Amino acid sequence: SQGFSSGISVCEHEPLSRHSPFRAGGACSIWVVVHRRSALNPLLAQWKESGQKFTLFGRGTQVLYRNGGLDRAVVQLG
Repeated sequence: SQGFSSGISVCEHEPLSRHSPFRAGGACSIWVVVHRRSALNPLLAQWKESGQKFTLFGRGTQVLYRNGGLDRAVVQLG
């Protein structure tokens, strides 16, 4: 897990319900919050090379996640 100083925060098996105003959503494989724009491109390049699936979200408050969870990383721009 990397911290704020690296520009990202990472949690594994994060319940998506914690990040939705509707309090719905199962867990995702990896939850990442990008705090610094400069940290985003290296992260996505690394995942593209390794074949890691991901979904990218902004800071919108009206996101609804599926209850079955996501077998992928979820990246939220912070």
